[in-house]
Amino acid sequence: MLFKRRYPPSIVERIRVALWPRRSWRRSINYFIKRAQRLGGTPHVIALGMAAGAFAACLPYWGVQVLTAGLIAWIIRGSIGAAVLGTFIANPLTVPVIWLTSYRLGDAMLGGSGSLNALQLQQGLAQSSALLWAGSPAGWSMAADLLWPVIMPMSLGALPLGLLCAVIFYFLTRRSVEAYRQHGFVQ
Repeated sequence: MLFKRRYPPSIVERIRVALWPRRSWRRSINYFIKRAQRLGGTPHVIALGMAAGAFAACLPYWGVQVLTAGLIAWIIRGSIGAAVLGTFIANPLTVPVIWLTSYRLGDAMLGGSGSLNALQLQQGLAQSSALLWAGSPAGWSMAADLLWPVIMPMSLGALPLGLLCAVIFYFLTRRSVEAYRQHGFVQ
């Protein structure tokens, strides 16, 4: 390969760059926008894919967001590449806001009190993690019982939040791609 690095980055370097870009946040955001604008397809198809990615990014199921976004984009005939790019909305800076908002929305929809005690949540997550790593089916059942009061409201609240994000990103992406192509940058 012509421009391959002589020494590949270590896992620590990859994590550092994922959390904090080398150059600047503005450059990273501009790169993300340009990648979305240069995707093949009509502005509608690209915007549908980005909307699918934004919806999947709001789901609390970490690790399956890209698969979910690709599946949704395939079902609604959107761009799968744009859907994958859309999942990057959920990043280490936005995930706490997305998860807290989805929890509050879901808790309100279920008629709950909305009291998420951080210390209780931390202790519950620590106990759940220990039970999951133990590897016994009984431990998995106990971990599910500990996590259910948090996962259920988050899952329910993620639906309206995801739909709102999908609508916003659909219109932003469509207008952006149309304007980009109208100025003759891409044929």
